[in-house]
Amino acid sequence: MFDDRLILSYGNPHRLAVAGAFSIFTLFTYLSIFSKKKRLIVYCLFVIIGTAIFMTVSRSTILGLLCAIAAYILFYRSKHLIKVVVVAVLISLIIFTILPPRQQQRLIDPLSAPLHDRTTKQRIGIWYTALQGIKEAPILGHGLRAYSDYDSDYKEAHRAEMVDKNILIIDSRWAHPHSLYLGSLFGWGIVGTLLLIGAFIPAFRHSSGRIKTFLFLMTFFSLGYGLTELRIKSDDGAFILFFPLGLAYGSILFEHLSQKNKTTSEDQIQAKPFTTKILTLLN
Repeated sequence: MFDDRLILSYGNPHRLAVAGAFSIFTLFTYLSIFSKKKRLIVYCLFVIIGTAIFMTVSRSTILGLLCAIAAYILFYRSKHLIKVVVVAVLISLIIFTILPPRQQQRLIDPLSAPLHDRTTKQRIGIWYTALQGIKEAPILGHGLRAYSDYDSDYKEAHRAEMVDKNILIIDSRWAHPHSLYLGSLFGWGIVGTLLLIGAFIPAFRHSSGRIKTFLFLMTFFSLGYGLTELRIKSDDGAFILFFPLGLAYGSILFEHLSQKNKTTSEDQIQAKPFTTKILTLLN
């Protein structure tokens, strides 16, 4: 535990929570391959992992999970919307009661009084400097790794202006803008952001089956999680965002090559004598 939050051996509650979300989506995507008995074990794992995520009190991860689940229900299981919502609310309330009071308050504050929540105030200050950077270089951006220096220099040069606007100034050096959306625009500009979005479009159009479901869940998770967090600079964060994309393109390429090889084999059969064709097809 760290500050009444579960971290296990990850050293950081966010890393544990994101790893848990990745596990849930993976198990859910391949749930149909398990036998009925083994599915009971998987359902138990859902409860255990979900409880662990709540005990990390990683609000950004919880938001990402809600975003992914809501999108999946709306697109794939709209008939079960009410049932899922009721079950999710009941489970959430049960888990909420076992959290320490201080962590319960961390979950309540962003909903009841967001402008009084210290973390929210910090984020507003971080987002403010990121927006200024976006205005300075909207087309190509500054480079994502340039944010730390830019944020520090901007706060030093415009401290009085930020104080007048009642923006909380934290003198710590922030590694990134704590938002996938602002981070993308700050680092890569409009051009780079459009390229990032464009990379996902063919993957969604041409992937299918479980791979597409997995890509769908992970993408919407990143969209929700990315509202207040940005992990692209870390290895695990980049993996969470881009691995499903690579998996989708890999499946598309595999299907294309398999179809090509199949067509080539059929053409070879057509060129053989009749008896050889029959034997080849039977084999």
